[in-house]
Amino acid sequence: MSFRKLLCLLIAILMLAGIIIGCTSQDKPTESGPQPAETEDSKDDGDKESEEEEQPKEREVIKVSINVMEAEKNGNNPKMDYVLERFGLDFEYWPVSWGDWNEKINTWISTGDTPDLIWWDLKGVQSNQYRTWARQGAFSPIPYEMIAKYPHLQDRVDNMESFKHLEVDGKLYAWPSSRRYDPMVKNTYGSVWTYRRDWAKAVGLHNEDDIYEWEEWKNLIRTVIEKDPGGNGPGNTAGLVMPTWAFPHAPVLFIGSVPAEGNETCSYIKVDGEWIWPPMLESYKEEVVETWKMFQEGLIWKDNMSFSGTEDEEMFKAGRAFARYQTGIWVLNGWTQEMMENDIIDSPDAVAPVIIKDRNGDVWMTQTEDYWTVTAFSSKVDEKKMDRVLEFWDFLNSEEGLLFNELGFEGKDYEIGSDGKVKVLWEIDPKTGGYISPYRDYAFGAFTPATLIPEPKHTDQEYGVKEFVGLYEKLNKLNFKVKPFDYEMSFFSAPNKDKYGNFGADAKAKLAEIIANPNIDPAAEWEAWVESMMPRVQPILDELNANLK
Repeated sequence: MSFRKLLCLLIAILMLAGIIIGCTSQDKPTESGPQPAETEDSKDDGDKESEEEEQPKEREVIKVSINVMEAEKNGNNPKMDYVLERFGLDFEYWPVSWGDWNEKINTWISTGDTPDLIWWDLKGVQSNQYRTWARQGAFSPIPYEMIAKYPHLQDRVDNMESFKHLEVDGKLYAWPSSRRYDPMVKNTYGSVWTYRRDWAKAVGLHNEDDIYEWEEWKNLIRTVIEKDPGGNGPGNTAGLVMPTWAFPHAPVLFIGSVPAEGNETCSYIKVDGEWIWPPMLESYKEEVVETWKMFQEGLIWKDNMSFSGTEDEEMFKAGRAFARYQTGIWVLNGWTQEMMENDIIDSPDAVAPVIIKDRNGDVWMTQTEDYWTVTAFSSKVDEKKMDRVLEFWDFLNSEEGLLFNELGFEGKDYEIGSDGKVKVLWEIDPKTGGYISPYRDYAFGAFTPATLIPEPKHTDQEYGVKEFVGLYEKLNKLNFKVKPFDYEMSFFSAPNKDKYGNFGADAKAKLAEIIANPNIDPAAEWEAWVESMMPRVQPILDELNANLK
């Protein structure tokens, strides 16, 4: 073959190959659309190397350890998979329980072997211990300039009083998890009793507004125990039961005028311009005597003395107790659902919050801190890890993050209508009418440090919301009085106050000892005990009166 013919053949082959390649290119599926920040005009087809460099890289995964309740239920679920994917955070869970929480925190810090995120229920009375730990280098400070990068975290700093009181020598060492209370509740927790409204009706002593004078209330308890509308049998119906933290103060002292710090009733208060210790008051002694009388009569369930866990809750849900201390939407909905499932009650309105006036005809509510629990970063946490966690917390404090925490994923767990309202997409239990959460078998302890979920929740059934909102509407009409939480006093540091605190545990133990003894004069016993405490109490009062005007 001549050279000319060979050249022509090669040219023909190349042209044919070009046609085939061109057709193949046209038939190839296109991308679904330009990537973010990429348009057809800005895309440079000729600069392949530059295009590859602009593709987002996977985030480096950072492992973060944290102590949580129900550690076995945390992790390995779609929500935490999303956290890993979006924020590059892989959590390791250190278990704690209500019974060993404080003990483990103390042990971990004293040995220097702590999780990265140290989560605990810090009260003002424990603030000296917190300050000591911070000054000893147990925690890494959380720089305000780092927080300022995140608008939702900065909003918490700007709107929560607790931040300045959590500073140690001008630095923040713990992040408070905001309670996000509705302004209507005046930062008070549900410090009222939950009772069996149906039983009150059954014995003919129900007040339509669920508000009772003090003597009316005691007579109602007495009558329910005697008539046994729940059919438990003689001696098997409890009048009042309460959580261990509320025993034995809740029946009289918690609903009375004695100020409380958190759940204790020994917070120092001002009377006529002077700081005093509440157990010194005549009114406190009178309420000790009233508690003794109620316990001896059996209006307070005597076995409550030996409760160590959730016996009070279980008794109420099993239909064996008339009233249990504390209320909330979670009680009015969650507990009533369980009780209906177990055929204890026929409808949720068998259970309701009850307002009890004290012996002077007043209604009192207890104010709390604006947070529940704080989280400190271990001293071994570097700036990179802290910043990544703060980024995650900022998300959880956003509207999207709050919905993610409460519900899950938009389009799968909820949708937002054109009116801005959230519609939950979960299945509904035909028996109770409540939503069936696809995450009910999981726990999300890694979410709690950032913030709590505001109430009412989107999944809350109408009954609980209606009753809880109605409760505070009635309380506001009654001009309820607030036992305020005093940050300045609570977090005040001085040698004796730091050493002894407010003697709340001592008062709790003494009151329990007194009410259990039928053969004493409770007033005389209380007076003698208060006198024995004054050598330790008076130096604290001197510190307060000298420094907090």
